[in-house]
Amino acid sequence: YLDLEALEVLCYKSLGHDPVRLADLVSKTPQLRGIDLRLKLDNPIYGNGERHFAQAQSKRMTDQTSLYAELVDHNIRLLEWTWNALLAAHLQVADELKAIHRKHAFQSLRNLTFVNSTDIKQSAESTSVLPNMKILTLRNCHVGKLGDLKSVPSDLEFLAVLNCQSFASSILTPLLASHGANLRNLLLNHNNSLNLAFLPNLASSCPHLEKLHMDLRFYNTLVSSRDLEPHFDTLLTHEMVPTWPRSLQSLQLFHLRKWDMAAADTFFSSLVDSAAELPNLRYIDIKASINESNWRDRISFRNKWQTRMERVFKRVIIPPDPRLSSISVFMKHKHEFANNPSPGTYPAAGSIRNEVKKRFTHVEIQSEASTNISSDSDAPLASRLRSKRGPSPPDSPNSLQPTPRPSRRPKLKRKRNPDEDSSTEEDSALEDLNNDKDSQLIPDDDDDKDLFIQGMCDAVRVAIDNLRPTEEHLNESNFLDDEISGDEDYQD
Repeated sequence: YLDLEALEVLCYKSLGHDPVRLADLVSKTPQLRGIDLRLKLDNPIYGNGERHFAQAQSKRMTDQTSLYAELVDHNIRLLEWTWNALLAAHLQVADELKAIHRKHAFQSLRNLTFVNSTDIKQSAESTSVLPNMKILTLRNCHVGKLGDLKSVPSDLEFLAVLNCQSFASSILTPLLASHGANLRNLLLNHNNSLNLAFLPNLASSCPHLEKLHMDLRFYNTLVSSRDLEPHFDTLLTHEMVPTWPRSLQSLQLFHLRKWDMAAADTFFSSLVDSAAELPNLRYIDIKASINESNWRDRISFRNKWQTRMERVFKRVIIPPDPRLSSISVFMKHKHEFANNPSPGTYPAAGSIRNEVKKRFTHVEIQSEASTNISSDSDAPLASRLRSKRGPSPPDSPNSLQPTPRPSRRPKLKRKRNPDEDSSTEEDSALEDLNNDKDSQLIPDDDDDKDLFIQGMCDAVRVAIDNLRPTEEHLNESNFLDDEISGDEDYQD
């Protein structure tokens, strides 16, 4: 595979040598299977202004039409190819894409990428003559209507749409309905107009979908402007109930925003309710923010769904029985058990597995946090545990001791700075919330009695905060100096 930066390799001289002639390079690589002529400025972080500069510079490239003749003469069969519309040589053959794709060097293509295409309809029509194409990637392209992609093959297995600002759910929903029957991977990143309105029809449109990746972090189109906000009004409404394909294995959704708490509750409920129908799901990573001004409700929502998602989907690793590690260890245990057969000293061989298995067979599990809310929060934990075991005997010393009341300290209210991020206020108030008996921030497990425990996901990450997505996130390391802090000559 040849992965070349077009401007540096094909346009500029290096150490006094002329730019590389791609046709001559291809003639030396008879086993070539893919060519990717990329521009470093195709990265969305650079914006459209720099891409226009790259287009002006690319006009210095020589004509690459001889490249196609070299591919045919050397009987090279390509598997991957990238059409970049910012390269002047490719703009000259834009009207002949279909004729080029009919050459036997391109008939074996499986992976085709279009970059910076303003006439995506003509580009999509050229793919109709590629019988083996399974992967289609659109990057920095203008997709204004559904008819632009109507001609792509209907048996695609991988579809990636990256940084296409005009690509919306009104285009994606019918596209998946007509071309998603064999789709395995769906990658949707940095599309300003794309929301989650396509999820209600996802299961029926893509019955074999295995991976869904979506990142709603956007980039400025111009250096001098700020265009980081979504172009849609609502990410998802509470009437839109997502459906999930049974074959789904990985779900990654980042920087979800512009939805209310009711819509987010519908979204997470659809996942939990579909747990029995998602036996292959192994990875969940969701990062979202909620449009709610009340940070107490936001913390309550976060605690509720983080706990429930982990409980339903997170895999519990069963530790092996240490007494069965080898025959000698088992015989030693058997000999010790024969000498000390008192019950409870040595549990049965499969008791460890049975204890963990009990978690899945009996769904009704009450955590200590939920027990504190459902019962009297003023009563100490030891007293509540004794009340569950039953009343103490009359001679028990515990029955003669009065129940102590926990001390309650006055809570200090923190004055809020209007310019401060609400997520910082949430963290500062967590300590007060833990001592507040009237707060209902931890969900009660009584609502989860009928949940199906899937328990097969290796990773379940659900992050719900109020951080605003930016092009680059700064952390503490960005503000620390390497110099030693302090002044040795300073004295109080």
